[in-house]
Amino acid sequence: MAKKLLSVWLVLVMLFASTSLVFAEEAVQGYFLNRNIEVNGTLIRNYYLKDPVVLVEGSTYIPLTEELGALLGFEVTIDRESHTIKLLKTEAKPETQQQETVLCNLENVTANPEESYTIVLLAPLEQKKLDMPQSLNGSSMGPASLSIGSKLAQNNQLKNNGQIQSPQLLTQQFAAGEHQILVAENGTLYMPLKVLTGTVFNWTAAYESFSGLYIGTTVNHNAAKLMEEDAAEINFNKGLTHFIMYANKVYDEEFSREMVFWFKHEADVNDIDITLLMGVARGESSFNEACRSRSGALGVMQIMPKTAKGFGVTVADLYNAKKNIELGARIVSGHIENYKDVKVGLTAYNAGSGAVNRGNYTFTYANRILNRQQELLKFLLDRGYVE
Repeated sequence: MAKKLLSVWLVLVMLFASTSLVFAEEAVQGYFLNRNIEVNGTLIRNYYLKDPVVLVEGSTYIPLTEELGALLGFEVTIDRESHTIKLLKTEAKPETQQQETVLCNLENVTANPEESYTIVLLAPLEQKKLDMPQSLNGSSMGPASLSIGSKLAQNNQLKNNGQIQSPQLLTQQFAAGEHQILVAENGTLYMPLKVLTGTVFNWTAAYESFSGLYIGTTVNHNAAKLMEEDAAEINFNKGLTHFIMYANKVYDEEFSREMVFWFKHEADVNDIDITLLMGVARGESSFNEACRSRSGALGVMQIMPKTAKGFGVTVADLYNAKKNIELGARIVSGHIENYKDVKVGLTAYNAGSGAVNRGNYTFTYANRILNRQQELLKFLLDRGYVE
């Protein structure tokens, strides 16, 4: 029997521009992708990555790191002297992400465009067998019309019973400035995700503003299909967005959607129900980031400046919706965890731990917040955002 033929590698060399080209030195901002990132149906958290996935001028950029490579399915070798990046396609294992420590808490990434790079993509490819007139062990090397790939196979691949696997060598050149490589301040290289979709890696990618980024790395995981299967999550997030707009007529859909993902992030990080967290914001300020109470409490979650100062948060920070939600979620979650009771924890958020510890409190505030949570849940149900 013929021995088992070895796999060969398909190599695609992409030349971004001539080596003399240097991109502008002006720094660009990579905005933290505060959305779900789903790979082959498994959710990975951007904030558990040391170097996060970012958006640059509407394009998704991924860090070329060992950490992300293990999750998405690639190994990277970078030669900075020759400006060469080699990427080898491997098996994606998104389920291996360690979800223990927040390594990047929604921080953006400042980066500079680099000189043009040569990128070599390597991917396993099952090739058709090529019948040769004579065994390669004989004197003949086959017809003169053999492709370059076939000749490479003759020199580098297993020869057996007159049959070889024929690799292909494809070359594609991009216009100057397209798909530029970025280098972050910490030295990490970033590359557009779309470089890895298509011919060689055969990845697919899709984006939904109400849920996030979907990546399929195998023929059995199509990104568009993954997005369709996530319809319940998309609808739920739409409902949360429209509830904020219902409660606060000042906000448009774009800002309200961003606020939802700030709530989702803090709810996950602090292990608290997002509908409860949003119920607090609804009851305190109707999501108004500019709100100031008669007692001096500020922002979406109505936090006192004196309390915020103890956490290193300034008055200006309290008027920033994202930072206010972050601190408010931390405090609410801390009280609930401390007292092991939602109503007591909410009471402590409003009246302070001292009052609760002395037993000098009622559940009036807590009941009001829980009613606001129920208002949100009813809104979602009545309008068909949840079943």
